Amino acid sequence: MSLRTLAHGVALGLIAISLSGCFNAGVYRTARTLEPGVGDLNINFSVSKVNQTAEVSGESEEFDYTAFTILPEIGYHLGVMENLEVGGRVAPQNLFIEFDAKYRFVGGPAEKLHVAIAPHVGYQTAIIADGPSVGVPLIVTYDITKNFAINVAGFGRVLFLSETFDGGDDVDIALGGTTTTFGGHLGIELRGETFYFMPAVEYSRWMSTIEAEAEGEKVTTDYTTNVLQASVNFGFVFGREKQQLDRMENKIDKMDEKLDRALDK
Repeated sequence: MSLRTLAHGVALGLIAISLSGCFNAGVYRTARTLEPGVGDLNINFSVSKVNQTAEVSGESEEFDYTAFTILPEIGYHLGVMENLEVGGRVAPQNLFIEFDAKYRFVGGPAEKLHVAIAPHVGYQTAIIADGPSVGVPLIVTYDITKNFAINVAGFGRVLFLSETFDGGDDVDIALGGTTTTFGGHLGIELRGETFYFMPAVEYSRWMSTIEAEAEGEKVTTDYTTNVLQASVNFGFVFGREKQQLDRMENKIDKMDEKLDRALDK
């Protein structure tokens, strides 16, 4: 097996990763958490400006392109207790699924400043290679008014890819690698009781090492990808109407009790 063929295998991996649109948003939620029993469904569209530099055997090549999200990311989350929610998202175009939990350790329903951590695990496939990912964003949200907030976050994620495929002439090529991502997010949220809308910009840097091996020969490709992403995230909140009705019923019951006591006197 020639190094040229191996390098071609590595190139296939890089192209697959790029064209699969695996530049998922690093952060798409605020630091606020849903009330227990309340859920929300969110949809995220994005466009990414990508600069990628690949180095193979001492030679480098640079690529610039723009990636559009045609099929949006879709997420669902549910409040399970005070300051804690769980959920996840799927990205059909990116061939990606993720599960997460968010814990708010600063702030509360009546406070302006909220800080939360939202660890997640996922599974990414890049057409010919797939593997798990783990990440941890730190999110800070400040409520300027009841319906307007600034959202700032930093995040890190690690993606592990591996696959074996046919390289021709009865030779299998083993493709594997690791991608480490760091980035930052800035968003502006507009929200009501049952709907929210958050345009955002995000910068991330992806540092990857992809290795192809066949018949004892190896070729390693190191590549660095800089992604500037603009996104629009909007969602619908479910369950608050029932909670409001329950509170109203409780108030009416208490008023009835007070009235009955007053009449008994």
